[in-house]
Amino acid sequence: MNYKSFCGGIFETNCYLFEAPEGWILFDAPEGACEWARSLKVEPKLLLLTHGHIDHVQDVARIKRQFGCPIACHPLTAPMISDREFFRNFGFALEIEPSEPDFLIEETPSRNFLGADFQIL
Repeated sequence: MNYKSFCGGIFETNCYLFEAPEGWILFDAPEGACEWARSLKVEPKLLLLTHGHIDHVQDVARIKRQFGCPIACHPLTAPMISDREFFRNFGFALEIEPSEPDFLIEETPSRNFLGADFQIL
């Protein structure tokens, strides 16, 4: 298994690049994740969001624009990445550049992404 990790953003949030049989999967998108992937000369073929907290989604739109990869998230995360004002509505002085998920993911014992099987909790 080949993977790489990065810690970025104001909360020093971890994200991971995982090399699946059909390409790289990026898990989460803290601030700086897009530049990190570019610096490695890795082009993610999929961005999977584990959840929608601000520290995990700040680079979603940049990654989508830079790499053109699909974005997948849980339905409860979708408004957190698509509504620029979502976090401001809860009193945070932060906003994100909005981006729409390409598909939604739910809890399941087995799901295949780019030729690799995952359990989604």
